[in-house]
Amino acid sequence: MIRETNSKILKLKNEMVSGRQCAAARAWLRMSQVDLVELSGVYRLQIIDFERGKEIKLKFQAKIDEALIAQGITFSEGGAISLPR
Repeated sequence: MIRETNSKILKLKNEMVSGRQCAAARAWLRMSQVDLVELSGVYRLQIIDFERGKEIKLKFQAKIDEALIAQGITFSEGGAISLPR
């Protein structure tokens, strides 16, 4: 059961935005970290850590992911980012 749960969590993390993608998406949107804080509800220090490659809680990563997608950003496997048209 634990192994199955860990496998599901790992799959979810792999499908979400990475810290590097987050920083790139913010730059393309001309969005500050403070803007992302307001849109996602995640503390700025967590965003800073995430963009620097540190692990953050899955629930915070999901909120960041949702906030960027709401702005029209799409993410694909392999790290590609698409901008809104």
